[in-house]
Amino acid sequence: MNPKFSDANMQEYKDTFMMWDRKGDSKIAVPHIGHVMRSLLWNPTEKAIKKVIGPDRDEYDRVDWETFLPMMKDVTAGKFGNENDFVEGLKVFDKDNSSTVNCGEIRHVLSTLGERLEEAEVDVIIKGMEDKKGMIQIDELAAKLLTNHFEQE
Repeated sequence: MNPKFSDANMQEYKDTFMMWDRKGDSKIAVPHIGHVMRSLLWNPTEKAIKKVIGPDRDEYDRVDWETFLPMMKDVTAGKFGNENDFVEGLKVFDKDNSSTVNCGEIRHVLSTLGERLEEAEVDVIIKGMEDKKGMIQIDELAAKLLTNHFEQE
């Protein structure tokens, strides 16, 4: 079951897709498919991205808009989660309803559960987010994780 996107969604999705076109041929590299989806505040796992890409494409392939759109529909139909879902999930770690989470606890979760991150990756993600009490704002963490605003320099 694929959702029907509004005209506004379609334009936003296409504009974001085109921003990732590095060669000017109206295509994006397969490794950028997940980045495009996350830029649109969807949070599919690497496994889900590989599933929608399929086994016949490799890292050197490029896909056009007409090929990408069904992938995007599959991801959104799969309810992999958006920023609100992510915030709700992080609230499990908000012990005092302050909209914050303990930095050490989040570090542990990111490096040991699900799609495990390396310690260096976790360091890049949480850099500058921790307050004096060792806490991180949930909404800021969710936004940073979902939009990939933590590229290593």
